Amino acid sequence: MTIIKNKFNLNKSTLLYNFYNILAIQFPKIKTDSSFLKQASSYIQFIFYKKLFY
Repeated sequence: MTIIKNKFNLNKSTLLYNFYNILAIQFPKIKTDSSFLKQASSYIQFIFYKKLFY
């Protein structure tokens, strides 16, 4: 279970980083908006848990 969890955390952070960078390039305003980053983070986390357990 530990190996799966570590892999999951790595994938989640990488995807979030790429997702945030793509949006930041398109919308420079987003770079300074931390509430958006939190929202995106929780959304991506939800998708990963959904794929992992359902």
